Amino acid sequence: MRLRMPRVQQSESDSRRLLLAATLGILLLTLTPISNPAEALSTFCILCGSYGTADFLLNVLMFAPPGYLICRVINYRSRALLVVVTATVAIELAQVLIPGRFPTLGDVVANIIGGSLGIWAVHVRAHQPDRSPHRGAQAAARTAPFALTAALILTGILLLRP
Repeated sequence: MRLRMPRVQQSESDSRRLLLAATLGILLLTLTPISNPAEALSTFCILCGSYGTADFLLNVLMFAPPGYLICRVINYRSRALLVVVTATVAIELAQVLIPGRFPTLGDVVANIIGGSLGIWAVHVRAHQPDRSPHRGAQAAARTAPFALTAALILTGILLLRP
């Protein structure tokens, strides 16, 4: 049985463009070399280091919008989850080769949770009745979660800097 999602009123090309932007942002944040890493963490650590909880929550927030967009583009929850897991593992493995970066199990877990929350949001949104007859309100409703997530991530990054 396939888990095909009903279409939500957002064009697929809009979702693709937002997904490209989110992907580029994640790659920039996760694969840029760091000259002075705060501290090396154990690979199998989940909530470690002085900013462990904040880092975990930021990773969850960072992967929720791409999870949402991947599900909108692919339109199957199971395939979207496979893409989220594959991308997460690929990013963490690539960090082995980047100075100042190190993969952790906590990042993998947080990224998968975030992507899963995004996929779940598509499911929830698809099953809610559309009560807004105005296009402007619909556009605002579509972009508000991404703007909020971006604001939270930027705030978190600024707070994590020494």
